[in-house]
Amino acid sequence: MTTTNFSHALPDTLTREQIKTSVIVMVSEQSGLPVTLTTDLRTIKLDSLDYVSLASWMESEFNLPPISDADLFRFQVVSQLVDYVIAAKEELAKAAESRVRQEAEQTA
Repeated sequence: MTTTNFSHALPDTLTREQIKTSVIVMVSEQSGLPVTLTTDLRTIKLDSLDYVSLASWMESEFNLPPISDADLFRFQVVSQLVDYVIAAKEELAKAAESRVRQEAEQTA
């Protein structure tokens, strides 16, 4: 299976569509097969190293914190990867917003 090393991180203001497209392209390149949101990751025969590679790419590409093994091996279809990225980015945005608010309150 081929591994793609994207050399750039995507901006934090990605749309859901951009995240979806990016994940589909990466999984397709990783597996060497065409994939859709409903593609079962087990049917494209990703091994544990492929999963780790996908996690590393997602962390780097979307500026995510490390993905636990428990989360990583729970993904069964491509759409779950997309949902995970979107949820993680929303969580990071909320945390950043909360920090900004707390800092503003401390300086007031």
